Amino acid sequence: MRRRPVKTNDILSGQFGLEGIRWALRGQPVRRKLRNAIGSLLPNPARLGAFYLRRSKYKPGSRLTAYYDIHLSAPDRQKTNHRLIEVDWRPMDRNDRPLKLPDAVEKQSAVMQEVAQRSGLAAPFLRLAAELPTLGIRIQVYPLDPHFPQLVSLSNPHYVRDRLESEGLIDLDGRKNQSESKVVITPIRYRPGERHVLRVDVTGVNGSGEEATTFFAKLYDVSGDGARRMKVANQVADWLDTSGIGVDSARPSAYLIEDEALLYPEVTGAPLSQSLHRPGRKVAHNLSLAGAALRTLHEAPDSLLEVLPPKTLDSEIKVIQRAAQHIHILLPQAGAKIERILGLIQEIHQRLPGEPPTFTHSDFKADHLRVSGKGLTLIDFDTCSLADPASDIGKFLADLRFWYEFYGQPGVELAQEQFLSGYGLRDADIRVLRASLYEALVLIKITIRRVPLFDRNWAERTQGLIDRSGQLLGTLTARIGSLP
Repeated sequence: MRRRPVKTNDILSGQFGLEGIRWALRGQPVRRKLRNAIGSLLPNPARLGAFYLRRSKYKPGSRLTAYYDIHLSAPDRQKTNHRLIEVDWRPMDRNDRPLKLPDAVEKQSAVMQEVAQRSGLAAPFLRLAAELPTLGIRIQVYPLDPHFPQLVSLSNPHYVRDRLESEGLIDLDGRKNQSESKVVITPIRYRPGERHVLRVDVTGVNGSGEEATTFFAKLYDVSGDGARRMKVANQVADWLDTSGIGVDSARPSAYLIEDEALLYPEVTGAPLSQSLHRPGRKVAHNLSLAGAALRTLHEAPDSLLEVLPPKTLDSEIKVIQRAAQHIHILLPQAGAKIERILGLIQEIHQRLPGEPPTFTHSDFKADHLRVSGKGLTLIDFDTCSLADPASDIGKFLADLRFWYEFYGQPGVELAQEQFLSGYGLRDADIRVLRASLYEALVLIKITIRRVPLFDRNWAERTQGLIDRSGQLLGTLTARIGSLP
């Protein structure tokens, strides 16, 4: 890699394999160029501190994207803050020049930067975008995203404070210009062109009975998406309330129609996933409760099904095939194994008796169940769909398997039994068999999305989890061998 000229298109095509991708993400020559480019956006480049690579995504031939958390020292050197950035590698044209962005995107980017500069949101940056033309790299700094023009407004504490007050969520008692009332916006997820989540902390609130209030804002890029998801979230909350099983659901605080954003109150507690490394009586209880909650959702009334998009096993397989393109390039044998597993899953699915689709959460996992002294609270309803209830069950089974592997913790089968017992299923039920099929399927999807390419053990971890999916499918095949 270091002894020959490197062309971006060769990196993106996978010609240099995993070594080439890692060189782009972590190589010192690239890091130095990134530092220089980002430093050029600052009036004082010396303020630029450490880089932390948080996430990456590789689409062979078309894109390599990295998300960094960069640290900036304060002028007095006594404090540091951080900023989220996106580094995007795109193909070069025949003359080794970066392909141009559409004019509308370029124009929107310029407008957003101007607004951010006027409102002080760009500071300490002079600009929020930079390029490395020789590498085809574009850099975006939060809060820039031409596909989400409302991101700048929702990153403005003054604007957000006014919106919260107009929605009746806070009462500042006429103290907008006084120092004791303060709004702080922190980006939790910065994914240009995809999604954004912001944390909103309000202190010095008068009249609400609290001195501090926290909300989370989720932004959408399609008109009406927020309204639809708010309706689903409220209906889920109503249904769980009436069930009496003791599991709460996060209910939106407001829908900001002008900003196409949903506001949620802070949900206290820690993700259930964090407790899985120390199984015990409390974890067993929460797993059983999670199963009961999922069963309740699957028995939701027809009114909750009206606004849900459909999802099938075939559509899930297509999603996985698209997401696994880089596996075929970087680990050809593992890619071939994924294709064999997906083909076998389709064959087995045709042999198993089905049932009508129901309400499904479609992202039911341990991270979306918050554990507190009050019990469990379910969050995140953006992917709810009309689908096979076994897909939700299989998702949670695969999620448990991933976490137990991640923690090096034995006993995942017992944890799965505790969850299934709470759901009210026996090992021989047809729905359990289909859930086992989905477990093998979703384990591949989880592997692709959660094992980072910049992990030194990426190849071994990826290969191992794909092999485990194949083993699960082999066990399932033996279990259903007697079916016609």
